[in-house]
Amino acid sequence: MNKRLTGKTALITGAASGIGKATAVLFASEGAKVAVTDIDKEGADATASQISAQGGVAEAYHLNVTLESNWQQVISEVTTLWGRLDILVNNAGISFGKPISEMSLDECVKC
Repeated sequence: MNKRLTGKTALITGAASGIGKATAVLFASEGAKVAVTDIDKEGADATASQISAQGGVAEAYHLNVTLESNWQQVISEVTTLWGRLDILVNNAGISFGKPISEMSLDECVKC
């Protein structure tokens, strides 16, 4: 496999499951060092462990993307550990059971 991301460091939010997890595993298989972040730290740990077991490099971090202080802490830790941050996949999110056109402004602000 062509390791297109060798030498790169990626931070992926929402990486405990779903698209974020798949992206983290893929980026690691392409040679990136991956900061696996999620509000679900246990799930992030599991993703990072899977990457490590497959020969990749990953660290798990708790990250609540709605808190600037969490971002500052994680970015500081990642750049201290690996010296750089090249890629951000801002995947974290929530879903609602109704269309946005039917949501109140208060509900949208909480998105």
